[in-house]
Amino acid sequence: MMLSTSPAKFSDLNARVKLVIQNSTWFEKHGYDIMILLIGMFVILPTGLVLLRFDETNIMLFAIGIAMLGFCHHLSMVKAAHMFLHSALGLSERTNEFFRWVSIELIGGFPSTYATLAHVKIHHPHTNILGLGDSSSWRLPFLPRSVYMFVAPLFIPLMTPIVGYVQIWGRWFNMFTYTLSLIAGFGAHYCLLRYVSDLEPLGAVMCMVASRSVFMVPYIHVNVFQHIGLNMYTTENRPDRLTLMSTSVLNLPRHPFLDWCFGHSIISCHIEHHLFTGLSDSMCLKIKPTVKRFFEEHRLPYHEKTYTNRVKFIWRKYEELMVKGPPITDFVAVH
Repeated sequence: MMLSTSPAKFSDLNARVKLVIQNSTWFEKHGYDIMILLIGMFVILPTGLVLLRFDETNIMLFAIGIAMLGFCHHLSMVKAAHMFLHSALGLSERTNEFFRWVSIELIGGFPSTYATLAHVKIHHPHTNILGLGDSSSWRLPFLPRSVYMFVAPLFIPLMTPIVGYVQIWGRWFNMFTYTLSLIAGFGAHYCLLRYVSDLEPLGAVMCMVASRSVFMVPYIHVNVFQHIGLNMYTTENRPDRLTLMSTSVLNLPRHPFLDWCFGHSIISCHIEHHLFTGLSDSMCLKIKPTVKRFFEEHRLPYHEKTYTNRVKFIWRKYEELMVKGPPITDFVAVH
């Protein structure tokens, strides 16, 4: 790890980033990402539903339809949910809370209250701090690495409600409202496939599972790549915020599909997102040169690795990082 040769203060970086924000338009701050979400909802989703009507006449169109529905599902439960969690789209708190519930709980099928606790209040303030935000939310150490990385993620949509109930068990009101959200979310998805795509009941259920699973492998890969294998700390040797984020967070290169589906703040600007959590995906991308230049000036680590590099790294270090790694406390795991 590189060591800083000059004192680097977050306040200095913050001042530079504020200048970039002040010179940005509303469209750069919020509009671009809102536009992407609207395109997904009103263009890609309806097109995908219509293409599923070609299940018997054109298998290729049917497959494209499944992919488009999968894209919209992840656009909502990853990109949109992530920005709503961090109030990054300039909406009022009440409006933001409503869309947070829609994207995480109604569409994603996971309790929004727990997602807020785990992600916003634990993971971000305590990134890679053992016993707190230890960034290991997806770990099944009893599975071989090939199954863990390329097969098990496909079953996450089926596991999500079970995990959701486990996390909020005993909070009876939350469990009741979560149950209503699951019924409404799965019911709406089923009705769209039955009455818009004109699928038979069994076909609608199968397409529902397929569309929710189709991009789960890259989603879980990215979830693991962002922090696993980077510096871990205890509460006793915890560094300052700037050092913590520079040594425990990683960016992937820009990717036309992943950036749209999951968002810049999760893919190519994850370091920037961890430093400035309230910025939208497009603003994280805009401040990236400023952050990277600041890190270079102060000789702070700026981790950037390719997707292929991280697949090979986790594959090679699977036993060390995912099987023998530190036990998970506040995050999801199955031992």
